[in-house]
Amino acid sequence: MIDRFGFLAVALGLGACGPNRAVAPVPIPERAVRVAATPVTPVAPVRAVAPAHCEQAPDGNKIARIQTEVDPLLVRLQSEPTFAWAKYEHAPCYRLVLAFTDGRPPAWLVAQASAELRPLLRFVLPRLPLSHAQFEQARVEIFAVLPPTGVKALIAVSPDAQQLTIGVRTEADAELVRSVIPIRYRAITRVVPGGYSEPIPERAYEHGGLNRQGGRRSPSRPAR
Repeated sequence: MIDRFGFLAVALGLGACGPNRAVAPVPIPERAVRVAATPVTPVAPVRAVAPAHCEQAPDGNKIARIQTEVDPLLVRLQSEPTFAWAKYEHAPCYRLVLAFTDGRPPAWLVAQASAELRPLLRFVLPRLPLSHAQFEQARVEIFAVLPPTGVKALIAVSPDAQQLTIGVRTEADAELVRSVIPIRYRAITRVVPGGYSEPIPERAYEHGGLNRQGGRRSPSRPAR
């Protein structure tokens, strides 16, 4: 499913991800680092305007068909050197947005897309010339440098924004974390003091709630 390309929040110490392939160093230009450090003047939100051709997904059946078709395509796209990220948009139109570092999809993708899927595809350039593999490598390296600091942190990974947001408790913690982030990744990393909170302890719910193993008890059965 597409949600593996979306928002991910993980508390350090809860377990590492699986093995990752080595990839080329992330080519983040120095200009991008300077731009990222420049304060941005807030602007009023702009309401999304539907384009002339706007597909809709009025029922769950169509969404299920589209996502079933897209899932194996996304797996194959991860091996494409220019693929950056993918996400679904539901408003003002239902579509699948795919970012490529050169703005162009591989020919096989358009050829394999069904007549139902093809009108939903939109191709864009990512914020930075960063492929999916390079962003994943950056995530792995950033995760690796944080535990030795001893700082408790909560990390939000947003592939489509090409950004990792690290929430910590204090400004002192933030300064320490910033000091260990590799310079080449600072354009994609944001450290937020006060952005960390302790995870909510797991609870076992009675009368039809979730048990500790994640299974749902029947309301008619007493908890054991």
